[in-house]
Amino acid sequence: DVGQNRAAASAPRARELNPNVKISTDDTPIAKKSADFFGSFDVVVCCDCEFQTLTHVSSCCRAKVPNKKKSPVFFAAVSLGFHSCFFEDVNEDFQYMLKQKERKGDPEKEDSGTSTASKGTMHTAKGVPFGEIVEALSFASLKRALGRRLRRHMTVLAMLAAVWKAGSKGMKTDTKSLQAVRNELASSEAPASVLSDADIEEASARLGVALTAVHSIVGGILAQEALKVIARTGKPFNNAILFDGKLGGAVEVRMPGRGKAELDPPPGSKRKVEEIIEL
Repeated sequence: DVGQNRAAASAPRARELNPNVKISTDDTPIAKKSADFFGSFDVVVCCDCEFQTLTHVSSCCRAKVPNKKKSPVFFAAVSLGFHSCFFEDVNEDFQYMLKQKERKGDPEKEDSGTSTASKGTMHTAKGVPFGEIVEALSFASLKRALGRRLRRHMTVLAMLAAVWKAGSKGMKTDTKSLQAVRNELASSEAPASVLSDADIEEASARLGVALTAVHSIVGGILAQEALKVIARTGKPFNNAILFDGKLGGAVEVRMPGRGKAELDPPPGSKRKVEEIIEL
């Protein structure tokens, strides 16, 4: 398989996992694909892609395509060795349903044939473009987004911010470049020490490195989220998932953009950051 197109080399094994799923490959460079191409999908996932590819695909997913009522949901996933992250943009006015169980019959009578039924209510989610997220990145804004309870995940989020910010400037992701970006993102509220030189060396060395255990966990979360947004049942993540293999946990965090990236939550739900798994 060495030297082959990644999609073409992976397709036969992927088909063996589930013969009922139709898998097709396309070796045309992504940069040559238009919004019409991406508009034909419900979900688009970019894994360990170059920054220019991410911005191109993200803008295509947000472009208005004639005769297409729904725009695709965009995911950008990044591998950082023991750490992994993915960002989700549900686009504008994403409609989804939340189902609540409703009891029927007389609950005071044991033999009343009491049963439950699901009643759905529609909600709206608004995403924020990937480009706006990267443009607004700073350690201070990310620290506020995490809050005190999940501040221990700041290192992973800072790694991701440095990698994406370097890409937006056309810089390499080597140690020297990431150190320069780190110093730019830092401030008195969130100093450069939130991302040490050792952390930067780790991010530079392990960017794109695939660890099976980490990918199994994060890939599973992303796959479940993709199924959820396709079916439009359940609140989508808002708007990033961070997994720290060293600390043993994944968290949901809203990465801030220039504007608002707010979901219309069900009554009583006010949390912007949520613990997804704790190992």
